[in-house]
Amino acid sequence: MSREKIVVYGTGIDGERFYYKYRETYEIVFYVDKTGNRKFHGLQVYALSEVMEKIKKYFIVVATDRTEYNELKKQWSGETFSEFKNYVWMQDLGKKIAILYGNCHMNVLEKYLINNPYFYSEYIIKRKLVNYTLVNEPSDEEMSVCDLLLCQDIREG
Repeated sequence: MSREKIVVYGTGIDGERFYYKYRETYEIVFYVDKTGNRKFHGLQVYALSEVMEKIKKYFIVVATDRTEYNELKKQWSGETFSEFKNYVWMQDLGKKIAILYGNCHMNVLEKYLINNPYFYSEYIIKRKLVNYTLVNEPSDEEMSVCDLLLCQDIREG
C-alpha cells in the first residue's frame, strides 16, 4: 500500500503532533521551517528559501499555529500555490470545503454550522461576503475544490 507523499512545514510542537498522528498515514519526504539545516525525526529540514521550487512538487501540510499559517498564506499568495490544492493547515487536513456566499445574514448559518460537531468535524467553512459595496465571489480555483456551496439569494433593495 503506497502512502501519499507530502512535505510538512513546521518542526515545532505542532510539527511533533502532526508527525505522531499521521506518520503511518503519509510519507513525509522532508520538512521545512524558517531555519532549516538540521534533521527532524530522521528527515532533512530545509529553509523555505532553499526549496521553493522543489516544494511545489508535493502537497504541503502546514503544521503551525493559525497566525503563522495566515502569514504563510499571504507570502504564498504571489506564488503558484493554491490553498487546499497545494497546501493546507494541519487542522483542516482531510476535511471537505464548504463555501458560504451571502450577506451578513449568513453569519447566523455559519455560527450554527461551527457549533454543529458533526458538520464542523467534516467541513472547513470559507466565507464569501456580498454587500452593496463589495462582492467577494468565490474564485474558479475555490469552486474547483469546494464540496458544498451555500448561496444566499441577494437582490437589490
